[in-house]
Order: sequence, then structure tokens, then C-alpha cells
Amino acid sequence: MFDRMACPITRSDALVEKANAAYDDGLLGAWATRRKQSGRLAGQRYVVMHNPEIDFYFQRAVFEQSEEIERRQGIAERRTEVRVLSLSDLAHKAEDAMLVRLLQPEGRPRVFDYGMGEGHWIVMVRAYGAEAWGSDVDPRAETVAAESGVRFVADPAMLEDEYFDFINADQVFEHLPDPLGTLRVLAAKLRPGGYLKISTPADRKIEAKLAHFRAGDYALDVFLREFHALSPLSHINLFTARALRALAAAAGLESVRLPLRTCYSLMTGFHSARQLNRNLYNPFKRHRALGTWQFFRKP
Repeated sequence: MFDRMACPITRSDALVEKANAAYDDGLLGAWATRRKQSGRLAGQRYVVMHNPEIDFYFQRAVFEQSEEIERRQGIAERRTEVRVLSLSDLAHKAEDAMLVRLLQPEGRPRVFDYGMGEGHWIVMVRAYGAEAWGSDVDPRAETVAAESGVRFVADPAMLEDEYFDFINADQVFEHLPDPLGTLRVLAAKLRPGGYLKISTPADRKIEAKLAHFRAGDYALDVFLREFHALSPLSHINLFTARALRALAAAAGLESVRLPLRTCYSLMTGFHSARQLNRNLYNPFKRHRALGTWQFFRKP
């Protein structure tokens, strides 16, 4: 493990400490015991820092890359069931696939899914006519790619520069010790005018939750539920929209708003009352880009 003493986006050390607790005592001691991490985390602390300049939260102590790969592989090995997507889940993937085609209407778009997981997103995009590439530290991903006609690469740095029209990073950047370094690698693989999408967990109530944490008000099960966005050693970065824009700007990308008409043209699912309601408000929400679902473009 190592400590990130400065902000991993701005490199600033003008930070505010929001939480500081030992992994071998109290609430987090119980958490470490439940996760069978007590030995590895002896002497380590859960420290949450905040950079008010860009409204970004991050955990100071994080795993080395090799340790994170080992952790993710252990999780994958414990999962024995294949997740079956609901009709609504599939509709959401189809919306993204149509968006890629609308942003790149001519030719066959080249698309890279960084953090492809079980491959649901990139397989759907491939079904809509894209040249599909994927990458993930999950050991199952390469097998999924081979079975689905997706080109797999273990290290994105080995890809050709300025090759892709669209790069997707869903629920990835909250896990990365060096989000800026990773985004600079991905930006180099994007062609000028190409798009990159980042989505991460959000938590608008995190300040109140951190205050409760400092006061010792949490039972373990409640802590696990309410601290999903800053779960120890997993979700090590908590972005706001402002923080994501700052990250992209530091990597040389510009923020973009999707046209409202384009957002409404993507809606596919009208099979339930809930989905119908979602189709009415979600395009406007996506167009406004106020949350941690952001689109960027390479100048």
C-alpha cells in the first residue's frame, strides 16, 4: 500500500481531512475482519481528504496496482453466477450504442471500453456496428471478449494513438490510484474530435455522512450501505461534476453537453410505467450534465 499525500488530479496539498480512523480498531476493525483483511491492514488508516478547489474527495491510503489486481481477481473467483441483465438494463445499453452511432454517423466507429467487466456494454455497441475493443483487470474479461468478437488488450498504453472515435469508462475512475495518469493515456488513444464518457458513483450527502462517521454514529451494516461511494480501499475517489471536469481539462479534453434532441432520440424502453417516466426526465438530466455522468471531446 502507499499514501497519496497530494490531490491525484491537481497535485495540490491544500487539502482538508474529512475522516481518519484505524483499520485495526472499532468500526473499521470490524470491517477489516469481515473482509478478511486484518493482517494486511494492520497499522493502516482510512483517511479521506477533500480538495475544495475542485470539490474532490479521495482516500489517502490505497493499494498498489498489483494488490488491486489481486483483489479484483479474488472477487471474480468468488462470483460463480453470471449476471443476467433485465430488459431495462439492456435498453440502457442500447441507448449508449445508438449514441455512439449518432455521434459518428458515417463509417464504422472505433470504440474502446476501458473497464469492460462482463462485456455487456461493448457487446451491445458491437451489435450496433462498431469496431469493438475492451480492457479490464478482471480475469474473465479476456474470455468474454474472445467469445463475443471483441478485441481485448491488457494494457491500453499499447494501443495505437488517435485511433478511437469513442472511449467508454463506466464505473472505473473511482477505483484508480492515478486517475489523471490513466486519463492522459486514454486521451492519447482518442482521435481529434473523438468522445470520451466517464461515469462514477455520486453522493450529494457525503458531507453529512462524514460528520456522522467522525462522531462514531455508524453500525457496520449501515456504514457499508451509506458509504458505498467511499467504500474503503475500493471506491478510493469520489468525484463531483466539477472534479470530473477538472480531471478532463488536466488531460487536455473539453467538456461537452449532448444536444437535448439527441438525448431524447435515444429512448428505447416503454415497457413499464417506471421506464416511461425515466424516458421523460432522463434525457433532460443527461443534457444538463450536472452529475457524474460526463462527456468530453478531444479538441
